[in-house]
This record gives sequence, structure tokens and C-alpha cells, in this order.
Amino acid sequence: VFETFMAVLITFNVIVIIIETDATAKCYPAFENRMTDCPHDPLVVVPWAETVNVVLLMFYSAEACMRLYVERFSFFGNSWNLVDLFVVITGWACAVVGVISKHFTHFRFFRVARLTRLARMVLCFRELHMLVSGCVSALRTLFWGGLMMFGLLVMWGILFVEYIHPVNSTIEYLDCDRCQRGFDSVMSAALTLFQQVIAGDSWGVLSVPVIEHAPGVAVLVIGAMLTLSLGLTNLILAVIVERASETRERDVHETLKAKEDEHIRQELLLMELCKRMDTDQDGKMSIA
Repeated sequence: VFETFMAVLITFNVIVIIIETDATAKCYPAFENRMTDCPHDPLVVVPWAETVNVVLLMFYSAEACMRLYVERFSFFGNSWNLVDLFVVITGWACAVVGVISKHFTHFRFFRVARLTRLARMVLCFRELHMLVSGCVSALRTLFWGGLMMFGLLVMWGILFVEYIHPVNSTIEYLDCDRCQRGFDSVMSAALTLFQQVIAGDSWGVLSVPVIEHAPGVAVLVIGAMLTLSLGLTNLILAVIVERASETRERDVHETLKAKEDEHIRQELLLMELCKRMDTDQDGKMSIA
């Protein structure tokens, strides 16, 4: 019940942040350097938002203090408790800076840091916790996959500059300003390949005319698409699924181990209770 209550509070907090953010966005670009004159300033449009944020922050702080009191030093061994503590610290920092300066355009970090309160939702629902754990476990795969993708893009970019740019530079594109210089450098070629093959944006606008002017370069164009789109991206996806499966199995194992430890703890408590009831030490419980 308590976790559900906190989830409702967080959801309400996010709604307030959305209202404040939308109000602030209306001040740009007309009032970028004079936010105090903006009629859409959150302090004017939603003056109650700051009070609500402080009240919600007090709830978060109270929960963090209660967890710290109950768990003591083990509180700092839980990563989600550290996230919770970070939310509270950045929240109060945002409140203090807001008191010092009502219009602090140079301290947007503190406003953005409030989004970390969304991380508290993970503590409220087991299914969401499992999803986030799976995403975290896939970060290493995404990092190395991104590096490998960049390497392949650069490799294909060199080939495209050498063999496709001479052809592409002679083609006149009527509705595409960038197409003619799409392969004029290795980084431009890598960006164009990422746009066309990975993002799937306008592949035919540039690649088809090049192939029609020089059919021989189709080997490079199709080869890049096969290795990047059908090969590397699917390989990264397969590894991510595998890592998520491993995380799921590890989570199940940890859950079973926690239940087993709790069962052992309950047995020890029961044995201790029975010993206390055996007042005459005859191996039988004494009933007064």
C-alpha cells in the first residue's frame, strides 16, 4: 500500500514538472534573456507548483530518513537507496537555489535532476524493476555495439569516399541540398550511411540515383546495407536479448535465495522461541 501511495505521488510530481516545463518553453526565444518579463513564467502561470514540489520533497525525505533509520549502514549498500538519496539531495538543492534566485536560467541541472524522481517508480513495481534491470545489463552490449558500428561506418565511409563520391558529386539533386556532398568526407559518408541504413531515412533518394549512374557501385551500397542493417544491428539485438535472459535468471535465483534465507531465519527464530518455552530444559516445551 505504501509503495502504491508513493507511486501515485511520483506520478503527480511528474505531471507538475510537465506543466512547469511547458510553461517555461513558451518564454523562448522572445524572453530568453529576460525571463522575469515572461508572462508564461511558471511562477506566474502555476504559482502553486513550487509549494507542491516542496511538499512532495518532504515526503521523499521522510521516507529516505525512515529507510536510513531502519537499515542503518546497510542503507548505503543498496544502489536504489543511493538513487533515492540523490533525488532528495538534488531536490533540496533545487529548492535552495530557487529561493536564492527565482529565475535561475544557469542552474537548469537542478530542474533536470528532478527527473531522477522517476527512478523511484522502479522501487514500487517488481515488473518495472525487472525491465530496468534488463536495460542496465544491456548497456555494456550497447556501448561495445556502438563502437563496433562506428568502426564499420568509418570503414565503409572510406570506401564510399574513394569509389562513390566521384560518381555522386556529378549528380544534380533537385530536392536534396545535402545529397551531392553526402560522401565528400569520411565523416560525412559515415553520417549518411547511418541516416540511410541504421535510421532508415531516404535510402532511395541518394543510393538509387548513384546505382543508376554507376551500376558497379551497387556492390558497395548493398554490402554496406547487409553488414550494417541485417548483420550488425541484428547481432547486437541478439546479444541484448541474451543478456536480458541472463539477468532474468539471475533475478529469479536471487529471489529464491532471499526466500530461502528468510525461511532459515524464521526457523532459527522458532527454535529460539521453543528454547525459551522449555523452562526446565527437558527438551519439551513447558506450558504454564
